[in-house]
Amino acid sequence: MSRPAGQPLADPSRLDGAPPRDAAWAALPALGWPHRTLLRLRLAGGPPDHPGLAAVAPYDVLRTRSIQAMAAAGWSRIGVTGTGRGPAAPAVALNLALSVARRADQRVALVDLDLDRQPVLGLLGHALPPPNGVLHWSRARLGENLALASFTAPPGRSAETLLSAQFQARLAEMVESLAPDLTILHLPPILMADAGMAALDLAETVLLAVDGTSDTAARIRAAEGFVVARRPLLGLFLYDGEV
Repeated sequence: MSRPAGQPLADPSRLDGAPPRDAAWAALPALGWPHRTLLRLRLAGGPPDHPGLAAVAPYDVLRTRSIQAMAAAGWSRIGVTGTGRGPAAPAVALNLALSVARRADQRVALVDLDLDRQPVLGLLGHALPPPNGVLHWSRARLGENLALASFTAPPGRSAETLLSAQFQARLAEMVESLAPDLTILHLPPILMADAGMAALDLAETVLLAVDGTSDTAARIRAAEGFVVARRPLLGLFLYDGEV
């Protein structure tokens, strides 16, 4: 298993006598928050000395409504997808996770299943090494109660990887070890290739992030059709993040 370059290993003293879930979280290497303004433009929340510059309130509303709807349905695993490869879906997934993590009583795991690009780490200024014939993956912790996991697969094999029993078992084992209160899966874009469709079944419900700068009504309807054929659509979230 790889980890973002330059990130320290967890302090072993944090693991002594901790319950299994606490030990699993303490073992995650800490991921640095970006200082660059260009990166922080898309982020909502973060440390008070150099926070993200996107509005927090819309994501807090999304958090509350999503948690309420999912609790009523007995769900704990939400997928976030978009129509294309723009910033809408990864930014919404990350900012929703940051909003959930602002609740001290909640632990949230954000898993990036866009294996070709792993854009969630990119939003934070980090990256995984390119695959060398095998699956690479990384886990880290952003703050005390937000875990990030990213995967890369060999080019052209994203859908095949997502559908494989081995990958799904590894993903389930990883999530189970962290036992988060909520798992957010950033899914590949639904209209670009079959990887987006392959990932739908890994979520219990799906949120469609709409890019207000590029999405058309026809593309949104097409994406909705693909989603509802496989999973309940939790709703649409308008992301108008032109920067």
